[in-house]
Amino acid sequence: MYFDSEPINDEDRICYGSDDGNEVHGSLTRIDQLQLGVFDVDGTLREKRDPWIHLHEHLGFVEEAHEHARMFHDGEIGYEEWVDRDAALWKGFHRLEILAALETNPLKAGAEELLAWFAENKIPIVGISTGLDIFNLPVAERFGFRLMRSNELHFDENGVCLGRATIHVREDGKGRILDSVLAELGIEGNSIVALGDGSADIQLFERAALSIAVSPSKQKIRDAADRCIEDGRIDFAAIQYIKEAFRMRD
Repeated sequence: MYFDSEPINDEDRICYGSDDGNEVHGSLTRIDQLQLGVFDVDGTLREKRDPWIHLHEHLGFVEEAHEHARMFHDGEIGYEEWVDRDAALWKGFHRLEILAALETNPLKAGAEELLAWFAENKIPIVGISTGLDIFNLPVAERFGFRLMRSNELHFDENGVCLGRATIHVREDGKGRILDSVLAELGIEGNSIVALGDGSADIQLFERAALSIAVSPSKQKIRDAADRCIEDGRIDFAAIQYIKEAFRMRD
């Protein structure tokens, strides 16, 4: 689920970060050799910020989805019930009908090239997303993600949606997920770069040697990142920032 809904005003389109690209966050005191790229997916690698709303639009449940969101924000229901109510709307739809929503949520310009750069340099990548595995796993398989952590939409043996979802990555839980991923891979935060667009990604930024906000949805996300890319292709600027921060040669 996605909490960020503020529009980006023209006067807010400013990139923040250190002049030399070597600022570090939190308890990090040095930058080591780059060992891992950590990516949000929706709004960072794909155009649409919120895959839940995008799927509601695709299947025709926008009005119901907005009512569920209102109920959550007004404190009438909790986060899990919000997820349950949304997922229940999709019950009975076939997996292929749901996957068809990807056709109207393409990768951002430069996303494929950026992921290819990591592969060419033999730097592993992982994804941590509050979106849905049915949309994220194809990205992970196509681009060779080491791990993809996201939320699970359930289907029966015939590929029909059961109207249930299991939350593995909450809006307030990306930091804990990244901690467990780093422990699993034996990697420290001073050797990773994190890219994201939403408030949930600030926890990733805080644990990374270099953080890059991609088309950030709020000013506080710009403020939390070392660098930001407002629009246009994401590969050129991201690769430049990474090379500067980790002192990589061409």
